[in-house]
Amino acid sequence: MLITGPAECGKKLIVDAICNEVGANLFDLSAENLVGKYPGKSGLAMLMHMVFKLAEIYQPSVIHIGKAEQTFYKKVPKTEKALDPKRLKKVLPKQLKEIKKDKRIILIGTSSNPFEADAKSFTKVYERIIMVPRPCYGDRHLIWSHFITLKVPITDCKLIDFSSLAKVSDGFCTGQIIRVINETLNETRMNLSKRRAVKGEEFMNALALEEPLYKEKEDAFTGWYEKTPIGKKRKKLIAPAEDGDGGDKVSDQPFIKPLNYCRFIEEERQRQKEEMSLRLCRHKLYEVLKCFIFVSVSNTFYFYTLLTTHTSVHMYIEN
Repeated sequence: MLITGPAECGKKLIVDAICNEVGANLFDLSAENLVGKYPGKSGLAMLMHMVFKLAEIYQPSVIHIGKAEQTFYKKVPKTEKALDPKRLKKVLPKQLKEIKKDKRIILIGTSSNPFEADAKSFTKVYERIIMVPRPCYGDRHLIWSHFITLKVPITDCKLIDFSSLAKVSDGFCTGQIIRVINETLNETRMNLSKRRAVKGEEFMNALALEEPLYKEKEDAFTGWYEKTPIGKKRKKLIAPAEDGDGGDKVSDQPFIKPLNYCRFIEEERQRQKEEMSLRLCRHKLYEVLKCFIFVSVSNTFYFYTLLTTHTSVHMYIEN
């Protein structure tokens, strides 16, 4: 399985969460972690045998490869030749074939630049692909409020507009926002927080130094995903049939622009939030209706309600 998306969007955190939830042992086979270890073909064979043997003994096991595109580079950059990133290219597919289906062993790769790898061999090893989009407005609002209140008490956050921070930080990823908060609310600033309250505009200087995720980079992820086997299958599912009666034939001419994966995720989250808001409104209305007191006076019916926190509801029904 491959987890891909923009840098600092929480891909490695997902791997750690998987290991924590299932109680799995983590084996890291990233190129940076193998530099200078087990040199030569005999050393590499010993490494792979040891890792997969221990993974089988101590199941469940997760074998993680960070920057997975390095193993299948089209051309190795000069700055990364010392890492020898393509060591596992020939050995890894053979080892994966030896894993039986009843074994609780999974290979998870994380990649921020999947389009730099050879697509054919890359998707052959990683058959399943999960795209992690950049955080939407709701996610950014939660990130700002959560990590700021970890350092500053909520009672001292009166001058911080979390909604404005979430809007201004559109295009920035989770790791960048957390780094901005840590750099702004450093030890020196926290010592002054009792005399001078923290303001929202203080985070702008550090945020301006970060490079956002541009639309071209986001479109590159979408274009790469649509060229993968699983992306092509998904595209066929959302394409119309030629005969128009729901047949299996797929039109060669695209009738719509390919669906943007990240935009689809944001729309789905917005729909879920609206549905949750509607349920909350129904629940509040039900609680208010339970408070109605029915009074009968001279063939006239009156409904009175108890005072709510914001407004009082008065309803009058005449018989």
